Amino acid sequence: MDVSGIRAQFPLLSEVTYLEHSATGPLSLPVRQAASEALAMQAEGSRGVPRLQAEVPVLKEKIARLIGASPQEIALVRNTAEGLSIVAGGIRWREGDCVVTDNIEFPANIYPWLNLEARFGVTTTLVPARGGRVRVDDLREACHAQTRVVAVSFVQFSNGYRIDLDRLGAFCRERGILLCVDGIQGLGALPLDVSRTPVDFLSSGGHKWLLGPLGLGFLYLRRELQAQLWPVEVGHHSVLQDQEHYTSYNLTFRNDAEKFEASVPNYVGVFGLSRSLDLFHSVGQAAITGRIVSLTDRLCEGLVESGCRLLSPREPSEKSGAVTFVSQRHGSQQLHARLREAQIIVSLREGAIRVSPHFYNTEDEIDRLVAVVSGA
Repeated sequence: MDVSGIRAQFPLLSEVTYLEHSATGPLSLPVRQAASEALAMQAEGSRGVPRLQAEVPVLKEKIARLIGASPQEIALVRNTAEGLSIVAGGIRWREGDCVVTDNIEFPANIYPWLNLEARFGVTTTLVPARGGRVRVDDLREACHAQTRVVAVSFVQFSNGYRIDLDRLGAFCRERGILLCVDGIQGLGALPLDVSRTPVDFLSSGGHKWLLGPLGLGFLYLRRELQAQLWPVEVGHHSVLQDQEHYTSYNLTFRNDAEKFEASVPNYVGVFGLSRSLDLFHSVGQAAITGRIVSLTDRLCEGLVESGCRLLSPREPSEKSGAVTFVSQRHGSQQLHARLREAQIIVSLREGAIRVSPHFYNTEDEIDRLVAVVSGA
């Protein structure tokens, strides 16, 4: 892996030590160029539209390859919350149905489910996390005959805990329960193959670990379930529209994930995310994940030696690209401000410091953060 060559594509990395990919990823020069190309095409009015449209299937193929799906199972959305809301609003609920989730989810994976109670009489069970872990056994015990959906994050935003989706998915598939996953904190940093892991729905924005522009993400919908899910937003892209006769109305939905796309996408985001995924496919997910694990292991070792307390589970099956910790000597807000003064960009989440390096970060940057924390 040519780390120095990859770093040269990200001008921000020469200005600061950027370790905040769980919040927002920086844009590379190729991604910025691709976004500019999309704007230039739109500047040509309708003449540029065919070229804009042509990139959509290209992007879907790259997304599908990333997660082991087919392009027909990918719908483009604005963000993670929109994708989850499509699922929550599209299931044909019965009064008394239940959704099982947990009490440390990011709000994007809570409010779409809480919103169902007043409309459909669907209840949401929040399973308590234990020691920062959302235990599969606890989720299983919370399920009952009226449980329709289990909704969890691939990786938890607050502490980087990675759940065992294989085990949870197998349980849900056996019981006929739908498994809906918020994937934004894991995709790009960790491998996930939905052809092997029994996930029914997976929603993710592209602006964190995937290093794409804000405002463009995707929703994976397992092909066998698409006909069962009712489209919440419907437009001319959702149906088999006669483009020669727009007033010949015919509510016949498309037979793939496109039926969940009401209208034109964010083409700037489409071009940008497509170019960003080229980097992931050229480097390879295994190499990316191995590099991230190595950097976070080094970080954890240095933090523990500095007397900090780790809040992130770090068993091999639980670790991710995010590490959360608290200092035994200084408050998190004070330490966060000190790191910012040193041009080290990290997050403050739930009263703790969250560090999330990507594969192009260096050992020297990790050591620099540890040095500032040790000297604080």
